[in-house]
Amino acid sequence: AGPPGSGKSTLAAAVCARLNAAVGAEIAVVFPMDGFHLSRAQLAALPQPDEALRRRGAPFTFDADSFVHRVRAARTTHDDVTKVPAFDHEVHDPEEDVISIDPSHKVVLVEGNYLLLPEEPWCQLAGGDGAALLDETWFVDTPVDAAMERVMRRHVAVGRTVEEAKTRADGNDRPNADLVWANREAADVMVPSYDWDAGAGKDSGPSGVEVLAKGQAQEQAREGDAKPNTGKAKTKKKVPYPAPRTYVVHDVPGVATTYNILVPGAGKSRGGAAPTVVCAGDTVTVHATGVVVGEQATAAAFWSTHDEGEAPFTYVAGVGGVIPGWDQGCLG
Repeated sequence: AGPPGSGKSTLAAAVCARLNAAVGAEIAVVFPMDGFHLSRAQLAALPQPDEALRRRGAPFTFDADSFVHRVRAARTTHDDVTKVPAFDHEVHDPEEDVISIDPSHKVVLVEGNYLLLPEEPWCQLAGGDGAALLDETWFVDTPVDAAMERVMRRHVAVGRTVEEAKTRADGNDRPNADLVWANREAADVMVPSYDWDAGAGKDSGPSGVEVLAKGQAQEQAREGDAKPNTGKAKTKKKVPYPAPRTYVVHDVPGVATTYNILVPGAGKSRGGAAPTVVCAGDTVTVHATGVVVGEQATAAAFWSTHDEGEAPFTYVAGVGGVIPGWDQGCLG
């Protein structure tokens, strides 16, 4: 859990990748809450549709009952696939059955803003009555002001003016973040806010991510059918992530997109392709830099995930959830 802009999606993707790499098999999967946004049509049918659309992202604009039901299914179903929706950023609505949670997935990383709320039905996720659906909860401890800076940059990156971005952040994102922050003490583990591009700073790095990933993956492999993970954090050692390096530059035939391979990947695609090949449906994490080209070109980038306070962007490839250039650069 964590406020909007805290980096929880990036952290969940990183932990998932490292768990799978440690075991050499796909035993972990990310289950995002974002797929349970009410659609725009559903919001428009609410008693106060304008307010619902303006506050999209607040707890009441999610199908919380369905989310909790699907988390329960993922936890208790051992011999069948649980399908989970994902949010399509291209159409700004959820898309059903994008993510599959298979019996082979022994660790399910549930990621979202409101996992620690004490109200029904959210409290069924991490409640203290011994029947919680989540075995362990982590909170990405990003201060609200820092998170709002990141959120504003995201708003600008998708075409809003600075004034519009600030209005959106102050009027909707900040109240949601304040609510999430107020319930952070319910978490089992506090993960410090991490600048993914800063390298090995003295105080940087999620708490024991690499240590937990390796140890819990091995434990899950031994436990067989146990699902999801029930281990507790054994250490608070801070482990920095290695800085990316340029490996080779390619031109993508037929399109005006170029991409850099920073570090060759070791994971196997869902599509069964060789390692390092991204297929539709794969979850990928990318850096992005926005620049103006053509007659109005500027020397400086207007936004980048390499900027201070930003982080790499994680999305599902080949499903229309991002601008075409990202898919052109990542697929194949």
